[in-house]
Amino acid sequence: EIWLRRVLLKHFRLTNSARVAELLNSNSPLPLLRVEPLVPPCTVAETWTATLARVEQPRVKRQGTPVLPLEAPVSSEALAVM
Repeated sequence: EIWLRRVLLKHFRLTNSARVAELLNSNSPLPLLRVEPLVPPCTVAETWTATLARVEQPRVKRQGTPVLPLEAPVSSEALAVM
């Protein structure tokens, strides 16, 4: 139940939901339960196939994106003064 309260708290912070506030302020156990099908519609491998295909695709590096220096370059004259 702790993980569910954490998720609800995050949801509350993002949405300011009155219903979630009511659930979190209650001292009783959360009136939620996990529901799963008796017979899964597909295997675990089939479930993740599309997601893994997207994640495993090589990323294309953008051409022509300038990389800016973190600091301004210092001239040799400025270094001589220091």
